[in-house]
Amino acid sequence: MSDEASSVAIDLDVPPAATPERIVARSRALPRVSRRVWEPALRRAKVRRVVLHSLRHTFASQLIALGEDVKYVQTQLGHASATLTLDTYGHLWPRESRRTAARFEALLADARVKNPVSTE
Repeated sequence: MSDEASSVAIDLDVPPAATPERIVARSRALPRVSRRVWEPALRRAKVRRVVLHSLRHTFASQLIALGEDVKYVQTQLGHASATLTLDTYGHLWPRESRRTAARFEALLADARVKNPVSTE
């Protein structure tokens, strides 16, 4: 954590070992972060009010889009179980049946190229 981030973390009473992701994802300091950092930053940027908690959902959805597995996302969000993570974000993971069908189709196409069927 940078010196500046560390001083903000101390000011917000965030544990020193916390990473920025974990501060956003699961810290009890969120109300203080929102009041002291987030809301003033929005005002300076002249951005409409965005709830800080929405960053948690953005963080989770981006992890999923990057291909992270459910256990990693669960850990990053501090969920007690992968079931909770899947109940909340399961719709964002690609459906295995579609991915498997696409891989199987590619396998068949590759086999046709390597072993063309003679029509004679």
